[in-house]
Amino acid sequence: IIGGEKTGDTVTVECSTFHSCPYSKPAITLNGIEGSDKTKDESIKDGLWKITLTRK
Repeated sequence: IIGGEKTGDTVTVECSTFHSCPYSKPAITLNGIEGSDKTKDESIKDGLWKITLTRK
């Protein structure tokens, strides 16, 4: 969680997990926090992938 030091500040929440199949990615969801989502999938090494959901 990034931000939110003061009332009214924008807060960014990120959640990540690792997986091994870019063709069948895991679903990441955040509940109870409103905002817009961006998903990033990146190759780490040797067939290991990291998917990150960012909500602002």
